[in-house]
Amino acid sequence: MVNSANNIYIRTNPDKNPASKTYLSMRTNRQQDFQVASEFDSIDRFQFLSIRFLGRVRGAPGACMAMFTYVPADEIKNVQEADMEILTREDYDRVHYTNHPGYSIEGEVYPKATRNTTFPDGLKWNEWVEHRMDWTPNQSIWYANGKQVANISFQVPRDPSLMIFNTWGDGGVWTQNMTMGEEAYMEMQWLQLLYNTSETSDKRKRDGAGPKGRFLRKRGDGNVCRMVCSIDDEDDAGVVTWLWGNNTASSLLAGRSVGASFGGLISWGLGLVVLARWI
Repeated sequence: MVNSANNIYIRTNPDKNPASKTYLSMRTNRQQDFQVASEFDSIDRFQFLSIRFLGRVRGAPGACMAMFTYVPADEIKNVQEADMEILTREDYDRVHYTNHPGYSIEGEVYPKATRNTTFPDGLKWNEWVEHRMDWTPNQSIWYANGKQVANISFQVPRDPSLMIFNTWGDGGVWTQNMTMGEEAYMEMQWLQLLYNTSETSDKRKRDGAGPKGRFLRKRGDGNVCRMVCSIDDEDDAGVVTWLWGNNTASSLLAGRSVGASFGGLISWGLGLVVLARWI
């Protein structure tokens, strides 16, 4: 399996009456001797977050589409990962959520780590669905179009993590085999990432992520919160609602894309990609 940047691209949305003019496409394709995959990763300093994206999956059986936090380790027992996986060999409503590891090196399976389930309300992964994961200190919670689908409290990731999206297949037991010449896609219209970081402001000498190259810093004295905003009170992606607090800041934020003005929320749409590293 080979990751290729050529398999991540922006394309025009061919849908009838599309909600967006373009979307991000991530492709996996079966060649004669190998399978080409696609992946993009963030920096590795996110510690607890809410991530939402409007996406769909389509294409041939034999692929896995995944979104997950990830802390690598030399031994499987030390891996920290909360993931969503969709398999193109399965029914259109099937989805898998796991706080890894889901099994031990000896092959013991951990049932409490995984929820193998279906989307609510007849939703299908080959149609546009708003996926959401809230990673908190005590649980990972998963939603589809605003309805909770899974809640896992077993071995919740605890350390600063990467965020990864990938589309792949290896002919193994999990994905199974894709027919030569076939391909599959994960497509996204927009993505939002509301995050915390793992360092205090006095340790961040070089802040290379987030809008304008910086993370959100605490404003005000000590632990006093000077402004409260919401991203759940707006119908449009990438827009923040000021709830209460500093009036000057609220006037700057009102009705604006949070990706342009609010360091704690990364947002993109219509072809603007902001995550940090492409594979």
